[in-house]
Amino acid sequence: MNSNRSLRSFFEENSGRLFGYLMKLSGCREDAEDLYQECFLKYAQNYPDNHSLPLLYTVAKSLFIDLKRKSRVHDELTECTEKHAESPEEIYSGKEENNILTRALSMLDEDERELISLCSSGGMKYAEISSITGLSEANIKVKIHRARKKLKEIISENRK
Repeated sequence: MNSNRSLRSFFEENSGRLFGYLMKLSGCREDAEDLYQECFLKYAQNYPDNHSLPLLYTVAKSLFIDLKRKSRVHDELTECTEKHAESPEEIYSGKEENNILTRALSMLDEDERELISLCSSGGMKYAEISSITGLSEANIKVKIHRARKKLKEIISENRK
């Protein structure tokens, strides 16, 4: 019983960051919500006594890859992002900046988007990202720097 409370506490502490990561990774709210729920279920079933943030993000990444493979959602994600970004209601409600960022993130390569998501939404340290991706910390620093630079360029081009 105490293990369930501990696991629930772990989920509550990390739910916002995990959802943000999945949202940035997938670019589509509906997919992120589905992945989010599936991630916690799978984690609770397979790792009930292990409260590891890198492991949680590894499960989330694996589920995203599985989703992408099964349904070939790359084109669908792009369509979802574009439809989502062009909604007049969202622009009216003040979410234009979020739409610009979502579109810009969708223009990054998948590995760049993942690293940016882990670093920003996940708030993870480079060592944790290293354990998830299998890349060295030095390589992660370089790739994140380049991805951020590329993201800034995309955003500035889209604002012109």
